[in-house]
Amino acid sequence: MSKYRCIICGNFITPNKDNFAVGDNVVFAIKKELVNSFRITTRIGKIEWVKDKVAGIKSGNKTFERIFDQLHPADAPSPLAYALGEICECEVPNHG
Repeated sequence: MSKYRCIICGNFITPNKDNFAVGDNVVFAIKKELVNSFRITTRIGKIEWVKDKVAGIKSGNKTFERIFDQLHPADAPSPLAYALGEICECEVPNHG
């Protein structure tokens, strides 16, 4: 079973966004403004540096700066899956 699924109830366990470190693979969004609309794309990258709660992520040939709240672990289910699925509310600490 995935480390992001509760072994008790089977629901999603939210990833801890405070523990990102250099070398972690993460997913983040890029918003591009167009004339009458905008486009949001997701990118995957590797954290190159961390300072306070800001990370420098290398994706392709570019480096992006993002705060931890805008990052998501690459091996976790997508944020959309968390929005549509049920979140674990078990009272057991570290049970994933």
